[in-house]
Amino acid sequence: MKVKKSPIYVIVMVLALLCVVSCNKKDKEEDSQVIYESISTSTVMVDEFNLVANSDVMEHLDSVFFTIDLKNFTIYNADSLPVGTDVSALRVNVTFDSAVSDAEFTITGGKSKKDTTFTYTNTETAIDFTGDVRLKVTSLDKTLTKTYTVKVNVHKMKPDSLYWNPAFRRDLPGAGNVVTAQKMVQTSDGFFHLVATDGKYMMAVSDNIGSNSWDVREISFPMEPVVETFTATDDALYVIMNNGDLYENTDGATWHECGVKWGWILGAYDNRVLGVTQTDGVYMHDEYPRRAGFEPKAIAADFPIAYSSPMIYTSNDWQISRLGMIAGGLLSNDKPCGCIWGYDGNVWGRISDTRLTPVLPAVNAPTLFAYKSFDTNTLTFRISEHPTLFVMGGAKADGSLSGATYVSLDHGILWAEGSDLVQQPAYIPFFSGAQAFVVNERLRYFGVDEHGASSEIVRAEWDCPYIYLVGGRDADGRVNNSIWRGAINRLTFVPLF
Repeated sequence: MKVKKSPIYVIVMVLALLCVVSCNKKDKEEDSQVIYESISTSTVMVDEFNLVANSDVMEHLDSVFFTIDLKNFTIYNADSLPVGTDVSALRVNVTFDSAVSDAEFTITGGKSKKDTTFTYTNTETAIDFTGDVRLKVTSLDKTLTKTYTVKVNVHKMKPDSLYWNPAFRRDLPGAGNVVTAQKMVQTSDGFFHLVATDGKYMMAVSDNIGSNSWDVREISFPMEPVVETFTATDDALYVIMNNGDLYENTDGATWHECGVKWGWILGAYDNRVLGVTQTDGVYMHDEYPRRAGFEPKAIAADFPIAYSSPMIYTSNDWQISRLGMIAGGLLSNDKPCGCIWGYDGNVWGRISDTRLTPVLPAVNAPTLFAYKSFDTNTLTFRISEHPTLFVMGGAKADGSLSGATYVSLDHGILWAEGSDLVQQPAYIPFFSGAQAFVVNERLRYFGVDEHGASSEIVRAEWDCPYIYLVGGRDADGRVNNSIWRGAINRLTFVPLF
């Protein structure tokens, strides 16, 4: 049966059809607009940016890598050029994603070109990057313009220098003007404990070695302690008295005799303190408290019996457990040691290879710490980071002090004298017996606002590992009443993202 459509039905259908046509037309227009904007944006897109080779400025200048940030429209080299690089007349090579109608450089406040604007057509025109440089790009259809900020970053200081800022030098907390002995340790809860004496014994405690906030109190010992043996395990403090008795402190106040006699404390591992004892004239490895079944073992001829560096702890891919490491020290034949020894929780083993040269100098009481170093690929100027062990200071066989800094890039097997960039500055006297702690500190960069005033907005945050160098003795045997803070300069620079 044929159904007759009502006029209302026909009108509704017509309106629906018009709506569909209108919506489709609108969708197509929006799609067309998206495509058009995408094409327009691509025509102002910088595809590559490089410096033109110029050996008078720097070798491999054309290999410097530049980041093109299309979100913030900035172009920059994340790895800065060496200190002193002349960037006042550099030629550039710019390529675009597709043809553009115009590319215009504007230089403001440069040393050689105060205010200059020119159209980029080739690589012949030099640009003064000591000023503010902008690149304005106009699309081929002239409907879109974008302006890029272009920076050629140059280091203001040598980035790989180990710099000890004199402004951050501090006196030992709680100590008087004439300190005769000192030792600082860090406990597993992150607190730093300093024992020092200037006639009376003081202990200073803080969870922030870089602050001026220390809990300082006078302490007493049952007899005269050998302060240099002061050591911390996971749950106690230890020190050897001048008669050889080992004492323990578990509450921060009272010292208890352990019932053993030792000549030296080498370090700690978990809740055990590791030391040197003598049995029938033979130097032996010992520990306290002893594990079940532990028996003291004879010390090797090239193992130190005293005055080794404070123990540090490292780990890497080929270690099953963390490794406690010591450097240098006095051998049983009264000569200093030039070795690195490690303890894995069960046995001691020599790490450094003394068959190859160069090797560590033979010194008593050097300072060992784990840090990092960097090298730069001279072709691409990409930076590589390496875990690095450092040894500083120590006393030679004739009593003179070593002023050289040695480094190892292979976890302590091979050693070489570090470059001039990491050597000790003249304003820090040569030393032996200092302690070193590497502590991450949060740095913040606020930058400036659009008016050049200091901003209250944090623009960048990052962790910088600072080295704190504590105490030690100078060439005359006097205690250095100092805490120095140092870092590889590069690690203090604002990161570029």
